Amino acid sequence: MLKIIQHKIFLAACGTVISVSIQAQQNLKLIYNKPAENWNEALPIGNGKLGAMVFGGAVQEHLQLNEETIWAGEPGNNVPKNTFDSIQKIRKLLNENQFPEAQNVSDRTYPRQSPKDLNYGMPYQTMGDLFLDFKGHENFKNYNRTLDIEKAISTVSYEVDDVTFKREIFSSFADNVIIIKLSSSKKGSLNFSINASTPHLKKSIFTEKNQLVINGTSSSVNNKIGKINFKTVAFPVLKGGKLTSTKDNLGVSRGR
Repeated sequence: MLKIIQHKIFLAACGTVISVSIQAQQNLKLIYNKPAENWNEALPIGNGKLGAMVFGGAVQEHLQLNEETIWAGEPGNNVPKNTFDSIQKIRKLLNENQFPEAQNVSDRTYPRQSPKDLNYGMPYQTMGDLFLDFKGHENFKNYNRTLDIEKAISTVSYEVDDVTFKREIFSSFADNVIIIKLSSSKKGSLNFSINASTPHLKKSIFTEKNQLVINGTSSSVNNKIGKINFKTVAFPVLKGGKLTSTKDNLGVSRGR
């Protein structure tokens, strides 16, 4: 069975956001004073199905996108034939706390290299990457990157030329989308471009109806051909400003 996965990522761009709130002291926060330099330093968001790793760059925001049903290969049975007796023996040895013996039987039953006509399961694969590029933000200061674990919101804020820029990113469970809310302390300061990539060989990235679309097919592994088709849509929602598009890039600008 081939499964088509469709998603939308909403980007809300607001010229000026002013809010006043009183919050109790929060202990469930991760706080950093610089962007992530690699995937291990990025902050995770997710709703149990759709998620992302947020790098929090000032010049370039990078979201590595994930969805639970994008796996390599194709549907198939990866249990070798005529192994029921061995499975029962492994279970018996485990119940008797004979762990080395159980491991030895398992190694003989399931050798490290799977047979040519079989595999031991398909690896999970990423959907791709979304990038937001902010020209002129190289000399930023007062940088702050947080993950509010209680609220499941990742926040990035910094200053450029006395203008405060802020991003709030989360994955909505109710709507099954990733939301990126962008705001600035001065009207007319939000100017950025949106592009994407995916590591899969079978892919197409293009703009359509003011949206950025990633179409792709999961990659092949071992003797299994990739057959999971997916579609990802980045959909900017503007309050004023101007949206432009090229073949594979969206631009958001606001007149001063």
